Amino acid sequence: MSTATATTGLKEGRVVAIAGPVIDVEFPRGALPELNQALEFTVMVDGKPNNVLAEVAQQLGHSRVRAVCLKPTDGLRRGTPVRNTGHGITVPVGDKTLGHVWNVWGDCLDGNNDDFKDAERWKSIAQHQTSQHSSQAAACLKQASRSSTCSRHISPVERSDCSAAQV
Repeated sequence: MSTATATTGLKEGRVVAIAGPVIDVEFPRGALPELNQALEFTVMVDGKPNNVLAEVAQQLGHSRVRAVCLKPTDGLRRGTPVRNTGHGITVPVGDKTLGHVWNVWGDCLDGNNDDFKDAERWKSIAQHQTSQHSSQAAACLKQASRSSTCSRHISPVERSDCSAAQV
């Protein structure tokens, strides 16, 4: 068990399938990461370690998840250990971050990342949008119980969520 696993109580998984930037990871029973959680693994490229971050996009069942990698998967092999971070992708925010260039997983590309260790971090936009859509769907259900105007106020995707929830 790795040090990170010992201190967080999160179990490591193993890569079982690779299709370009999409990977399937199998975790021990009862240790499946939630949707939108970040996974990390290390691959060797030209003899140098390369840390790759992935985001869980789907739970497949049978203790497996499908994740999208945010870096190339060159050098990745089945059986590679994968760490569950226990949280989603976060990025630093605030005045200290202004004027710098950032990648999508919150690393500063034109400065030292250690300078931003104490900066406030927010979840990625995709996770906020998911919460927003859930709130809209809940409001839709409440409104639908009073009238039939639900479909005029939300997108087709949310409308399908609303219709499914009414059943």
